[in-house]
Amino acid sequence: RGAKVLAWEAATCIQRTIRAFLARRWFHRIRLYKRAATIQRAWRRSWRLAQGPLQASIAVHLEFIRFGIQTCHATVLQASIRGFLGRRHAAKSQLMKQSARCLQKVWREYVARQRRSKARQERRFRRMLAAHCIQATYKGYRERVLFRLALSKSCVPMYLRASRLESMASQLAFREHFHGAIANSASSAIATTWRRHRRRKVARLEALSAAAVVVQTIYRSQRTQRWFRKYVASVRRSATSIQRMVRSRLARNHAKTHVAAMKKVVEEAKAARWSQAALRVQVAWRKKKGRIHAAAKRIQHKFRAYRPTRLGKAMLATLKLSRRKRERRQAKQKIIAEYLVDSAAAREQEHALMIKVTSNHNAVQGEKDRKTAEAAAAKAERRRLALLAAETTVRHPPQTPLKNKTAGKKGKGEWVEAWDDATNRKYVYNTKTGESKWS
Repeated sequence: RGAKVLAWEAATCIQRTIRAFLARRWFHRIRLYKRAATIQRAWRRSWRLAQGPLQASIAVHLEFIRFGIQTCHATVLQASIRGFLGRRHAAKSQLMKQSARCLQKVWREYVARQRRSKARQERRFRRMLAAHCIQATYKGYRERVLFRLALSKSCVPMYLRASRLESMASQLAFREHFHGAIANSASSAIATTWRRHRRRKVARLEALSAAAVVVQTIYRSQRTQRWFRKYVASVRRSATSIQRMVRSRLARNHAKTHVAAMKKVVEEAKAARWSQAALRVQVAWRKKKGRIHAAAKRIQHKFRAYRPTRLGKAMLATLKLSRRKRERRQAKQKIIAEYLVDSAAAREQEHALMIKVTSNHNAVQGEKDRKTAEAAAAKAERRRLALLAAETTVRHPPQTPLKNKTAGKKGKGEWVEAWDDATNRKYVYNTKTGESKWS
């Protein structure tokens, strides 16, 4: 409802303003009409008075108008001729442009037809070349197959041709007649078989060596990865410890900075209170001086009003002394009371601030002690679990013993010192009984 009332009042105000503006404009227009009517009356009166000279001036003006009309006629004729010539030139230029466009269109169509025919001929030529290439390839392949077939039928070794003969007598006669050729053929076959065997053996050895290289590479990469993981873990532990130390130092520095800032704030507050107290003392002193001056003026006025006597002088001096003592006592009591109030408030603020700073310091120190205790407990627990796992885990004989110890020191059997990579510690292993102990 309040919004509606405000909207109605705003609309009323706007309407009132618009109506006032329209009324002012209407009155201004009426005033202009009156002034125009006055000017018209004055003009008619002057025109009637100057009718004679006006006729002469009208004749002169008519002569000028005739001359201007003739000049305008010549200008119109010149403009018409120039327009006709310009239109004819524009028509000629338009016709020439259309002719040029037509010629360009015909030439472009001719060039496009030539390009299409050339592309069609190139495609036909490439198709013919591809067909010739395919035919030549197929003919060569067919000739090679026929040649291999004829070669396989004609190039039969001499030691196999004798076995293909039907009768034993013809085989013996063939072997006696072609003994040298058969021996050469058999030796060639044996040599070929031996070379093939050698090549297969060499290839197998190369494959085995390549496999060994792959296995060695994999083993070295795994060993490097294990070493790198251990190195990364050690670096991460070192970084964590460094970060912990840096964070603790930063926390201590922050606490020191905060305490110093709080002390600075306290000092500034004390200085501000002292300055305010000094200002109040100065104001009180100025007020006192003003009151004393006003009292002195009043006393002077009264003293001048009456006739001075010795008794009056003594009474006036006594009155002045008593009033001055009373004012001094009141001002001193007021200053002492204000100082006591300000000092009590300052002590309360300082006490609250020190309580807050002490609580913050205790909280930070408690959090720091708690984190230190948790870290020590976690470290002790990890050490205990590592020792328990090391005692319960069955260790294998060490691959690289460090040195031997006598049986008299560690009991029966022969003990050997070794190194554990998991815990980074030395232990003692008995090669006879299989026992292991931390050194």
